[in-house]
Amino acid sequence: MRINFILAISALVWAAASSPALASPAARNTSTAVDSPTITLCGAVQPTKIGLREKKCFVVIQNKTKTALNIWAEDCSWGWTNISFEVNAGEKILSLNREEVNWKRNFPMPLKLLPGDMSVREINLEDRTWSWNKVVDFCRENPKASISAKLEITSDSSTKAEHVWTGAVHSKNSCDLY
Repeated sequence: MRINFILAISALVWAAASSPALASPAARNTSTAVDSPTITLCGAVQPTKIGLREKKCFVVIQNKTKTALNIWAEDCSWGWTNISFEVNAGEKILSLNREEVNWKRNFPMPLKLLPGDMSVREINLEDRTWSWNKVVDFCRENPKASISAKLEITSDSSTKAEHVWTGAVHSKNSCDLY
């Protein structure tokens, strides 16, 4: 089952990268670096949809550059809030950011992605660090909503010391919420 899911994610990443039909018109790269990772959002049950009751999705971060790049692992405060979401319904937009947590042990943990490597982050939207109820309420008022992901790493002394990529990239795709 796990192999089938990995193959499905790989197929979605490939399809989103090679098909303009799957790319969101709002997809944009605001990175300050020339070489940037790409991200793809994937539903846990259906690749292009996320159920309001499922409360789980995957964000695939892929290095499509010709050189290795570092991002922050999500197991430290530097990487914990790097992923955020944007829920869109026409002109209405809701931002969804992860809440900070108290860290017992905390130190910078860069994650190296070699060219072609992917990091798949399983996002549990009901783990109390996300305000998923705001999304549910938003979707009650706006039934044709979709969600996209964003990876953003701001420059500071730690990113410089660890040679971590900085910038912001939005997912090439969005998923319908149902």
